[in-house]
Amino acid sequence: MAKKIIMKTKTIIEAVTEVLKKNNSGLSAWEITDAIIEQKLYSFNSTNPTSIVNSTIRKSCVGIDLKLSKKEKVFKLNAEGKYKLKGV
Repeated sequence: MAKKIIMKTKTIIEAVTEVLKKNNSGLSAWEITDAIIEQKLYSFNSTNPTSIVNSTIRKSCVGIDLKLSKKEKVFKLNAEGKYKLKGV
């Protein structure tokens, strides 16, 4: 009998984090989205995945306080307007 392989589905934040771990200089939401799709880290069910990625990042970004912001901040915005991991 064949074994069934169950793959854990990443969240958008996990996919963004994985992309940013490989790039310390920072990336735009468009660049992050492109890398997520290229690396098949997340499957978007949207015609505008960059908007979803940008919104998700901003909710967890230091210095950006929105109504739906997360308490734990994972990302930061650098001087060039690109996103990085908070600890980098």
